[in-house]
Amino acid sequence: MDARAAGGALSLYDLDRLYSKAAGRRRILCVGEEPELRQMQALLSRSLGSSVVTQRTRASSPEGHIDAAGFDLVAIVETVSGRPLHRSADCDVILLGSKAADVESMRQSYKPRLPRAQARADDHVRVVILNDEGFQRGSGTAVKRQAASFLLNGWDVGVIAWDGADGPQMPMVTGIYQFLNWYGLRSFSRAERDACKTTDEIVSAILAKFPFDPDFVIVGNLHGAEWPLEVLARLRQAVGPKVIVYMHDAYWVTGRCAQPGSCTLYKSGCDATCPTATEYPRLAPARIRDAWSYRARLFTGEAAIPLVANSSWTEKVARQRYGSTASIDTIHLGLDEHLYAPSSKEVARRILGLPQDRKIVAMGAVSLENQWKGGPLFATVHRQLSRRNDTGIILFGSASHELPCERQFGFVRDERVMPLIYSAADVYVTTATAESFGQTILEASACGVPVVAFDVGGIKDIVIDGENGFLVKERSASSIVGAAEQLICDDALRRRMGQNGRTWVEQHFTLRQQARYWANYLDQCRLRSGVAEHGAIERLL
Repeated sequence: MDARAAGGALSLYDLDRLYSKAAGRRRILCVGEEPELRQMQALLSRSLGSSVVTQRTRASSPEGHIDAAGFDLVAIVETVSGRPLHRSADCDVILLGSKAADVESMRQSYKPRLPRAQARADDHVRVVILNDEGFQRGSGTAVKRQAASFLLNGWDVGVIAWDGADGPQMPMVTGIYQFLNWYGLRSFSRAERDACKTTDEIVSAILAKFPFDPDFVIVGNLHGAEWPLEVLARLRQAVGPKVIVYMHDAYWVTGRCAQPGSCTLYKSGCDATCPTATEYPRLAPARIRDAWSYRARLFTGEAAIPLVANSSWTEKVARQRYGSTASIDTIHLGLDEHLYAPSSKEVARRILGLPQDRKIVAMGAVSLENQWKGGPLFATVHRQLSRRNDTGIILFGSASHELPCERQFGFVRDERVMPLIYSAADVYVTTATAESFGQTILEASACGVPVVAFDVGGIKDIVIDGENGFLVKERSASSIVGAAEQLICDDALRRRMGQNGRTWVEQHFTLRQQARYWANYLDQCRLRSGVAEHGAIERLL
């Protein structure tokens, strides 16, 4: 895990080969480029205690030779394997990176990072992202990936969170050691939060956290902050037309809820009859109608704040509410496809201590009470699949300790562990009955694992029924189990669907593509309304 966390492009399979080959060696020479050298050094020096010497080379400069005299093992990344090698007779050589061309293309696919001191070019953008919980939980993971895609574009990026101190402090992308254009995640202390009593005080506190005068402010989830809606309007007054709202769910469409489910009041008018008023995010029933009406004033008309949806379903809900009177677009979330990539099941299971002779079904147990995550359906599906003698269940999520299984991983704070979990599985099953997008579904697909899910929300943007998984129409445990068992019993079908899922992610859901979508969108925003004059924030403060 230390080696994977180092950020290079060597696969789990390559690292396992090197680990096995290096056992008992006294002196090892590692040859490659910086990210892969960090991976090899982390693997060998920390776990085997070998004397490791690294030699940094560049694939584009084939001159020179590799002097391996005095070493009993040489590990070479294939991008530099064409160099002459001088070695002693008893020196072994291992070549790593069986997809060397892919490794090099990965590096070339990301734009060079711009140092902070560099003068801003016309296409250089400064973005501040505002949300409630920083990089924590599902929407926080989405924000982290958004920030990573902006950084890959060479933009200056800062994140402001009402309560995000516990989250990791920098987006990470495979093959990139550091982003010099990253301005950090700034969150509020408890004392700062307690001091904000009015809307103006909240907005002033937010503006004081801005690391620079931004070209755009992208507002994500604010449910957890429990701010009044007027904060958004006041922020728009402060920074001008560069405020954009990103819809992680339906919160900006309804009177208060994030998932309307079967309720259609958001179309005609949410009010005190709201069937979920006591659920998160809570709002006194008497205030729901006003909140529903106020959203229309925010997102429609000549001064409308633009909305960007995370899926075709979220966009559809927004259009059902606002029609053509709002500016609504869709930009799908992406992920690091070099981190979330298919790996050897045998190696992943050996690392995680899982059996090699059973089919493994992975399930994400976030909450067994939350109806939107499946609730009782989840427990029933788990129980029925557990009865199979040829199948083991692995669980991750905060509620995974509540059910017996082959292994439970709990709430996984370091997402670099997740590709191992997916890679160990044959099938990924979710029982969510409402899902705006489905990041775990995207992660499983990226790792080449077929998915079984209900045909709800934005899931159909990721899962093409019958191609990379099954979308179940009937919302019953037996229907989900039946689809999962079809995959469990058919090796060829699993392989085909897993490969299709990986291809679909590579075509539509990478960080690079997300970065391109945002660049095109913000260019259009500039053309439509222009960018507010620089220095507005400083003058307001």
